[in-house]
Amino acid sequence: MPDSDSRSRAAPPLRIVVADDDIDIRELIALMLRRYGFEVVVALDGDAALAAILSDGADGFVSDFQMPGLDGPALCGVLRGLRAYTALPIVMFTGVGEEDPRLLPLRHMNELRILHKPMGLRAIVPALIEMIPTHPANCGAGAVMGVF
Repeated sequence: MPDSDSRSRAAPPLRIVVADDDIDIRELIALMLRRYGFEVVVALDGDAALAAILSDGADGFVSDFQMPGLDGPALCGVLRGLRAYTALPIVMFTGVGEEDPRLLPLRHMNELRILHKPMGLRAIVPALIEMIPTHPANCGAGAVMGVF
């Protein structure tokens, strides 16, 4: 039986920032991530996401492609330009076609996955978990299971 201090010695949950201007999508993604034990911070747009990441850090980032203000591609560019976030795992989802020229600069960024709608939002969590080397599923603690 674990002692009473085992909870205080456990690693803090991984922090994921989720940015989407659609509240339903944003909250659904947050719910799925929380079910896997992530701490989730939601942001209404790229500007709020950047502020959240810069103020308290992040272990991963999930973003919509098209948002008002700082959109997904612009935010990825800003993050990759900051030394602390050059390898931040990012999952971006989009409704634009795979051949859309706006995706070209993103295809060469490290630690970035682009998922196309309709992809079933379930693909976000496994993609993110695979990209975070310190997630328990990547440390021999178990396989990623279905969200729903």
